[in-house]
Amino acid sequence: MAIRQMVTAINTPSGYKVKTLDNDYFEDKYGETPDNGIGLKGYYQNKVLKKMVYSVGLSNSMKTYEFYLSGPDLIFVFQKEQDYPATAAGGLDYSKLVPAQEVRYYFDGQKIIKTITKGKGRPGGIEQGDLLSTFNDLKKDLGNYNGK
Repeated sequence: MAIRQMVTAINTPSGYKVKTLDNDYFEDKYGETPDNGIGLKGYYQNKVLKKMVYSVGLSNSMKTYEFYLSGPDLIFVFQKEQDYPATAAGGLDYSKLVPAQEVRYYFDGQKIIKTITKGKGRPGGIEQGDLLSTFNDLKKDLGNYNGK
């Protein structure tokens, strides 16, 4: 099955068991969090992790990473950035977000085989070369977390 078909199949079912790690978890782990929060959700079907959604609220943008799995392997990452627009006074308008960038990463055998980029993002967030290690770290976080 093609990666796109697998991602569609993962997004289609309902009834996932969702495990959520909130801002407090990351504050306890790292001693600090980004300006506008951080969160991780793991979507499980029959106790098997199918998808993770990791959101990071930076001072100038919100970045969301959707990690898709086939078995234990990463097959696809959808990265979406929404920016806080600049104001006439030179600051940022935190009351709204505007779409800035979408990046699709296709994986095979733990390597990126294709990247599709739309738009231009701001600095910050997960660098392309760190996607796999971040994926593995977040997967461990979900596996180790038993709630409060």
